[in-house]
Amino acid sequence: MTTSTQQAVEKPYVVECLQGTPGPARFSDGSMAFSQWCFDQLGGEEYLRAEREANTFECDGVMCRNPYTGVTYPDPDAVPSVPTGTTSTRGYSCDASRCYWPDGTQVINADRCGLLCGEPPTSGDIQTQSGCEAGWITDPELCARYGY
Repeated sequence: MTTSTQQAVEKPYVVECLQGTPGPARFSDGSMAFSQWCFDQLGGEEYLRAEREANTFECDGVMCRNPYTGVTYPDPDAVPSVPTGTTSTRGYSCDASRCYWPDGTQVINADRCGLLCGEPPTSGDIQTQSGCEAGWITDPELCARYGY
């Protein structure tokens, strides 16, 4: 005959808190699982705070910086700055190599004025220059605009 204490199933208890991330433990029945007690004993809250800080970045539109570690990387949401210059009456601005609409999108060559407005050359500018130089464009007024 068994006694009532023998009939009661013993609940597994923590035998060892496993090293590493706070919380995992080996129990008396051989199982391994999370233990709040081990989490608390091994500084689990401090561990979580450090993890949050290591993965927290503040972005300013140009760079992202971790305020706790100082690590930086380019802000993936950065908007490219739109160059200023040329003539506002055309509605776009140019730098030495490209022209942009006010929203930052590039102006396609077909919509640009080109060399005659002091901008980078369009494909039409290049073709006209080549034609004047090769002699198959013979309009003297047109070729004069391109220095021929």
